[in-house]
Amino acid sequence: MIKREVSNVRATRLEKGMTTIAALLLIVLWVLFIIIYPKLPTEVPIHSASFTSQAYTYGNKGLFFLLPVLTTGLSLMLFAVRFVPSLFNFPIKVTEENSTILIQLTRNMVAQTNVIIVMLFLCVLIDFSFVAFDQPIAGLDFLLIGLLVYLVALIFYYFVIVLKKG
Repeated sequence: MIKREVSNVRATRLEKGMTTIAALLLIVLWVLFIIIYPKLPTEVPIHSASFTSQAYTYGNKGLFFLLPVLTTGLSLMLFAVRFVPSLFNFPIKVTEENSTILIQLTRNMVAQTNVIIVMLFLCVLIDFSFVAFDQPIAGLDFLLIGLLVYLVALIFYYFVIVLKKG
């Protein structure tokens, strides 16, 4: 792979915007967790049926703490990996001419993926909170499915662009 200095590859407005959105959503997730956690019952749902929001596995409410911690860790890893282009795996040959655009496209995709993952975990936190209080939200599953579909479409879109640019 061509060695390209990351400092030479400018962050796009999309990448900066998605990074800001991911950070704000992460803050919202932590604020909601801090507000909700003291009010949770001793046993909380740790797994529920996909479309019915009926919990069938319960655990100690301390396990609920893993949700924001895992989300934060994953988000920070996705943020950091954008600055190590040697970890990127491109489906085309990387040359001096196309390396900048490939790095920019991939960093945009990683930033958007970060937003989607934080949104997914935020939806899970909200869903499990309401299930824990015996007030499941109807229709939240469609939001989760929509986010997953968007994630798959985003990845497909970038592979199509990468193949065209190659």
